[in-house]
Amino acid sequence: MKANSLVIGFISGFAVAGVGVLLSTPASGKEVRTNLKETKDETALLLKDVQKAVIQLKNDCISAANISKEQVTLFVSDVKELIREWNEDTTQHTKAIQVHIKDVETAINELEAAISPTPAK
Repeated sequence: MKANSLVIGFISGFAVAGVGVLLSTPASGKEVRTNLKETKDETALLLKDVQKAVIQLKNDCISAANISKEQVTLFVSDVKELIREWNEDTTQHTKAIQVHIKDVETAINELEAAISPTPAK
């Protein structure tokens, strides 16, 4: 019931405002009709331009999204490749360091054996 009253209020308000505007215009009826027709045509052209611009913007956004998707995919694959190469490099260096550590341990053991006093018999 309240919604019907609200709708009726809006409609009657618009009607009263429309009549008030038409009665208070400083131009004659013929001039008002001519101005409305000219304004209608200009507004229609502007709306068509806006529609074209919105369609172009939508297409540009879709295109940018597709390009971005491709670029992100390419970036991710490049990063994965770099990480794989880094892992290979570090694995090789780790193995080389482990070999050097074993060599150092062997040299230390040999030095300790050479320095340690021989047990008395």
